[in-house]
Amino acid sequence: MTLRPAGLNKAIACLFMVGSALFLLGSVPAYVNAVGATADSITYFIGSIFFTAASFNQLLQAQTPAMTEVDADSQYRQAAVQFKAWLPHDRNWLAAITQFRGTLFFNISTFAALAHNVTVKQEDRRIWRPDFYGSTLSRSPQGLLPLGRSLCGLRRRSRRQPLITPLLAGPMDAEL
Repeated sequence: MTLRPAGLNKAIACLFMVGSALFLLGSVPAYVNAVGATADSITYFIGSIFFTAASFNQLLQAQTPAMTEVDADSQYRQAAVQFKAWLPHDRNWLAAITQFRGTLFFNISTFAALAHNVTVKQEDRRIWRPDFYGSTLSRSPQGLLPLGRSLCGLRRRSRRQPLITPLLAGPMDAEL
């Protein structure tokens, strides 16, 4: 399979935007009142599928050198995509594989809310407070990898990166 790096970037952005829009729609009380709890759960589940698709595309991007090592000219050239890779020393790949696993767990938790057809309050707890695994895996790329040398022996690129860590990793406390 071949793709253009610019096209893959556009697909990732569009998938995340659609997923976000569905989560926004599902959180509007008037929408829940109009369509009911089951339809609202379906909205969240479909949104989680879009997030997983975007995350999978990010993983493909991270593990394909032709997708990450681009310039103004090569971003529009077709390049073969690598579906399998093991790059444990590449921070981009580590973040992408970890986030992808987190979105899979998030799919499970949103499906569980849909399958159990519970009350709106219980649905809210299942959907917006996913299980420990989904929370940890989806947040660790943003919250933990910028630590630099202290994690996997990686060097940080900027002195400002560690300041981001408490902001992104902090909200996980409420879910533990």
